[in-house]
Amino acid sequence: MEWISFRNSTALSILVSNLLLLIATLYFRWDGLSVFVIYIIETIIIGFYHVCKLFILGHLNHIGRIRIDGAPPFLGTVGTALFFMFHFGFFVFIQTMLILPHESSSFIKTFLSIGDYIGGSNTWIIISFIVINLFALIKYIFIDDVYQGKEFNTILMEPYPRIFVQQFVVIIGGGILMIFGSSLVFVLFFILVKTLIELNVDLFTKSVK
Repeated sequence: MEWISFRNSTALSILVSNLLLLIATLYFRWDGLSVFVIYIIETIIIGFYHVCKLFILGHLNHIGRIRIDGAPPFLGTVGTALFFMFHFGFFVFIQTMLILPHESSSFIKTFLSIGDYIGGSNTWIIISFIVINLFALIKYIFIDDVYQGKEFNTILMEPYPRIFVQQFVVIIGGGILMIFGSSLVFVLFFILVKTLIELNVDLFTKSVK
């Protein structure tokens, strides 16, 4: 099955990340807000590694080690990466404002309160996300050469389907949670639904030439 192909590093990272979060939710009995904030942190990790991917591929293309059609000069790659950081960061900021409770009138303080969820029982799952996505990045560039035959703009857009799905599902799930209150059953159902949607979107994205 394409979903679980060892060559599909994105699908593997989706499966492993969500499975670990499912296990952690059962073991630590996390509430919905904690799960949603951890997903926001995962989104930040995915975005950071995508910027690294753009810089690495841009540099390798610049020195002639690889060839990517439509790739700009290295300074153009830097500009593209900076634009992605701004655009991506905006989505993360909006998601955070919709999920986290506003403890003050400052949007910045509300956004930075994500840091309150880093530590304790959350530490190992965040480290797992860092390791899993680092492995996916290394596999993408240096093992499977997944970028081969792709346009630079196609590579630039690769994380967006997964990010959009995560934004949509987390925001909708957060709204339902605020209405009906914390429910472990709901959180578990949410994780399973999110996993299936992400895998299907990843499969559809790879089928589009």
